[in-house]
Amino acid sequence: MRVWGSDIFGKEWEDFWILLPGVPARTDRGFLGFCSVCLFRLQGELCLFDTGSYADRSLLLQQLGELRIDPIDIKYLMLSHLHYDHCLNLSLFPRAAVFLSRKDFVYARRVLAGEVVDSAVADNAVELLDRRDCTFVDEEMDLFGEVSLKVFPGHTPGGLVAVLRRNVRVALCGDVVKNACELVNRKPSMVTTDYDVAVRSMEKLLEVADHFIPGHDSPFSCRDGEIVLLSEMSIKISADLDLSKRTPLSMELRRGINYGIAFSFSL
Repeated sequence: MRVWGSDIFGKEWEDFWILLPGVPARTDRGFLGFCSVCLFRLQGELCLFDTGSYADRSLLLQQLGELRIDPIDIKYLMLSHLHYDHCLNLSLFPRAAVFLSRKDFVYARRVLAGEVVDSAVADNAVELLDRRDCTFVDEEMDLFGEVSLKVFPGHTPGGLVAVLRRNVRVALCGDVVKNACELVNRKPSMVTTDYDVAVRSMEKLLEVADHFIPGHDSPFSCRDGEIVLLSEMSIKISADLDLSKRTPLSMELRRGINYGIAFSFSL
């Protein structure tokens, strides 16, 4: 499950982990909201980018535990936006200073006030930030010369992207780019602002980094206009359908870095 940064980007990324890889999948009941959750060190302190939803909570705590990290040790926390699948586990990290775009904070308040409709904004989004040490990013902010926080409108009015600068530049995209397929086809889904603005933000994002970790997919690069996948993606889905068996029906979807697609079933 956990992906080590050094396996993808080189030895300079030994203190970077994709704790929970994003999943680009949906059902006829809607989108499977499993986002990318990343952990790294910033000035020697632990920093988390996005937190996932309640469905991620147990696995997120397990991943931190395997690294011998207590949630109270997280000093910084960056939220790409305030949709439920990215922010609901914020309460697990009570000591973390929070970074969020000002536009998305204002947007969430408008949604909760009934001025704007966006069913994905968490009902307790503003409450989660109450009495927290919050820094609101307007357009761009530099942190210690190591990370650039940039605001891109589209999926939400002010999606926050973190660009980490080491031997290479890695962009933690949030849902500015949800998955590689949407980027290739220039067809962002679930856009809450202007569609053309969302497309332009996707294209501009490609200019600020060498590698990209989308909100709901595995890492990739863009070389000469072509997407290069940097790690495999897999998800296993199980369902209790057969009353005559004690084990559930399961299906695994896998995509290799060479774009190979595989399906496996267990009955």
